[in-house]
Amino acid sequence: MGLAVVSSRNLTIDGNILAGIVERETLDVDGTKLVDYGGGYSICALSWTGPCDSIRLTNNLAAGVVYAGFITTGNDCGDTSGKQSGNIAHSVKGLLAGHGLYFINAPGQTCTEFDNFYGYKCYYQGAFAYPKESKVIMRNMTLVDNRQGFGALTVKKASEYENKDDVLFEDIDVFGESPSPDCPQNNEGGFCHKYHKMAFFAAQGTWNGKDLHIGTASALPPHKIKSIASWNAKVTFNRINFINFKETTELGMEQRAFQFNPYSSDLVPIQEFYNTRFINCEENSLAFFLEPPQKWAIIKDCGAWPCTAPKNTFFSFINTTFEGIVPSWFSSENPDFQMIPDTVDFSRFVPDCIRKE
Repeated sequence: MGLAVVSSRNLTIDGNILAGIVERETLDVDGTKLVDYGGGYSICALSWTGPCDSIRLTNNLAAGVVYAGFITTGNDCGDTSGKQSGNIAHSVKGLLAGHGLYFINAPGQTCTEFDNFYGYKCYYQGAFAYPKESKVIMRNMTLVDNRQGFGALTVKKASEYENKDDVLFEDIDVFGESPSPDCPQNNEGGFCHKYHKMAFFAAQGTWNGKDLHIGTASALPPHKIKSIASWNAKVTFNRINFINFKETTELGMEQRAFQFNPYSSDLVPIQEFYNTRFINCEENSLAFFLEPPQKWAIIKDCGAWPCTAPKNTFFSFINTTFEGIVPSWFSSENPDFQMIPDTVDFSRFVPDCIRKE
């Protein structure tokens, strides 16, 4: 770990650089793989036993670290002080991890927020949140060439029947694969990470969440869902810009704007998009609705058939614009549309629905 603050008051962490933090070996104890806590900046993430307030975390860089660049709690919603702004994380990986930012709510927070963050070329999300019984907001972020873009989960066990905002994303620029090379390759540069990429995975509510630092390999990565989903989570996206998404990466892997959390076997709520812009995005790069894998067929869960969350989803777009590349099916006179999976005996009966491979 680079810098860890367990308990403090009136502390400023500004303009620092952390780089080159490597993973330690896992420890096997009676068949359980224990993982050493890692990360760049761990702020009030290791213990709740002492005070942790009036801390400014601004204009710092985490590069080439493990687990996550920044591990911390969010601000109170509506806090405009900028006390956790201007931070950058890139090239973050590690054992079953690799997030630029990973945050949850502080004890007692009913709404947690993080804004003005930059993340690029991280193995998983550039920014990710998993608060416990709290609304979560991400605002004013720039995320470039991350394997899984950005995302959030939220715990809603106690309030799953309440109709209220739960996850809100606003004013985020998310870029596809960057022309900047990934690897040195004999000092000549080049691309060497061969995996599928996405701009974000669908957000949802669950019954149980995660700690900021996770000590067992079985619970990693942080966005691995280890409980059933909750009902009635509301997910809203305002003014999200998707920029420069091609159908395939430089190494021929799939690249899409919208996909699913690969651990989302249970209920995925409606994803509501407003005032979205697609800038130079190829038509076939927009979405991929995965087929539920056979490994989801667990007797205690969904019986002999795989759980079908990816087959029962709905993406809604209101007042959308395409710039540069315009899909053949889109009309600026009707900027509202929906996306659904191609579910047998349902999607073909939806009026005016156009099937895309």
